[in-house]
Amino acid sequence: MKMFTNPKLASAVLAILIVVLIILISRVLNSDFLREDTTASMSSSEVVKATVGTSTAPSTMTLPSATSIVDYGPLELLAICSGENSVVELNPCRESFRKYGNSLRAGENVIFIPSESISGSELEFSLNNDSTVFVLTNIDAAISDLEIGMMHSIKIRRKGEEWSNQIKFSISLQEPAAPVINYVCVDMVCSPPNLLLAPLISAPTSFYPLVESISGLTDPPSRHTWTEIMLDNDESYLGCLNCFAAQAAGISYENRKEFGVTGIFYNWDLSDLAEGAHSMRARLRNKLYVGPWSDVFSFNVSRP
Repeated sequence: MKMFTNPKLASAVLAILIVVLIILISRVLNSDFLREDTTASMSSSEVVKATVGTSTAPSTMTLPSATSIVDYGPLELLAICSGENSVVELNPCRESFRKYGNSLRAGENVIFIPSESISGSELEFSLNNDSTVFVLTNIDAAISDLEIGMMHSIKIRRKGEEWSNQIKFSISLQEPAAPVINYVCVDMVCSPPNLLLAPLISAPTSFYPLVESISGLTDPPSRHTWTEIMLDNDESYLGCLNCFAAQAAGISYENRKEFGVTGIFYNWDLSDLAEGAHSMRARLRNKLYVGPWSDVFSFNVSRP
């Protein structure tokens, strides 16, 4: 304890302690800084590896922007098959297409299954690599207008984007699928949901044609396939739609009614139908095959 009684010695010792303390503090601060810097570098490295590992782009790529994240690339055309406008799963569609030798039924609607959900208004089609672009509302008719028995191709795209892969196909006359009767109308009144009101007395110059809405044919209909209609299970008299195709195949429907002297014919007049319940069925037909009858469609006729 005597050495601290010397003021000079005490000052020297205090100075040494302050220097040692400064050195210790500096080392601690530098150590923390280095640890933080190393951690930051490792985290950055891991992010880059994760990005490169989920992409086929080179390692010098920049991180994707929000725009590129939602850019899914061109559509793929996964399958096509003949059928109605309804939800169809991928595998059954492919199996149906293969079953008929990669062929579509002439004159009938076509189902397209793309790789992504897309609005019909955004979808465009190309046939046989031609520059003509088709849309969803006219592609079915364009396909049915192709030459039967030849190999064709189709591809799709979202408007303004790249074309998809192509699928090769042919069209042929096959046994048609059953159609669907949607409704029957007279003078802008349709069943369902309404009763069809027949006139109490029909004048010779008054006409009340039944207008049938039936799904199955392309719109507009093709030269290959037409619809036969049966009323109240009476096969002795059948009506038809797209009758020009039937006439070209040598089949006529003589009992159809003419709308005045217009040269336009229709199948049944409401004034001829009895009051009460009626039924209707339809089937598709081409010159080689007759398809199955549809499910029964029922409607009611009332009189004042």
